[in-house]
Amino acid sequence: MGTVSQIPQSAIGPNLVQAQPRSKGLLALPTEILLLIMKELEWDDILNLRMTCKTLHEPSRSKDVWTELLRRYVQYSMPTPLILPRSLSQCSSDVIENIVLKSQTELVIPSSIVASHSFNIPDTSVTTIHLVPGGRWLLAGCTDGSVWYYDLDLSSSTNVGSSTQAGRPHLLLETPLSAQQASENQASVFISIDYTSELVNASKNPYKVLESFNLAVAVTLMPAGIRSATHSFHVWRVDVVTNTSDKGEPTGIKALQRLSFYKDTACVINDISIHGIHLAYCLGYPPGTTVIVDWCSVNEQAATSDSALARWYLESTAGSVSYVLKLLVAGV
Repeated sequence: MGTVSQIPQSAIGPNLVQAQPRSKGLLALPTEILLLIMKELEWDDILNLRMTCKTLHEPSRSKDVWTELLRRYVQYSMPTPLILPRSLSQCSSDVIENIVLKSQTELVIPSSIVASHSFNIPDTSVTTIHLVPGGRWLLAGCTDGSVWYYDLDLSSSTNVGSSTQAGRPHLLLETPLSAQQASENQASVFISIDYTSELVNASKNPYKVLESFNLAVAVTLMPAGIRSATHSFHVWRVDVVTNTSDKGEPTGIKALQRLSFYKDTACVINDISIHGIHLAYCLGYPPGTTVIVDWCSVNEQAATSDSALARWYLESTAGSVSYVLKLLVAGV
């Protein structure tokens, strides 16, 4: 019997390439099948697959995969309504993945989907900040009583330098103080927002995009040498401004209507909270005392004594002022 000798490499020729070994198992499946499989997995399984090889890395970042996980989790383990930074169709895969991961675990989110932010501070000092649900708008209250906002989408490190608006504060509410008051005093500013009232009669869709909310701002002014403070309370309706030429993409927020304004006196205010027609604020003295006011009924009023405004007092309350206000509204 004759034998077949091995063909030397030199005889193959320069234009012929040896066949590469074919992928086997999971890696041999088409992308469409891989996506279907990943949609049935849990979030940690997908992250583990991502770290195995380049072939599985790309489908593990698919928007379809993470949208399916979001839809599944929102039915069982996520609070509803879920406030998104923009409509679901406008959210990127990284944004949806970030929402899912933050809702399911306390793990350290991979740096690839965490945005660090760089801000320019307004001319006056910032005393308080408040993140609007949805995670895009950051409010900043200043010592002159003004309120500014930042667009965190423009401030993310991945976009810095790509927009002249990146990290820049935008004026939402001008200072209510006169030039002399602002120069002689540093005001304390407290911020609270109510977005749940706007969603009570909304559709049953579990995904919500915040289109408007009520903003309560308390500005405390205590002139030098005077022991009592004057607190001015402002309630504004704030709307999200959209770009009609870019599929309704949000471009900013704007305070279009002041719903209520009144003044009250107290020694110290530690916190405020707004829900529906009620505005609550905690007093530093007497300690543990919460004052609740119907801000609709006291519009354009000024109180210098307890008889000048209709108030409810709750003493030695446990929990935060927002918790107390929710109990009152619920009739507990």
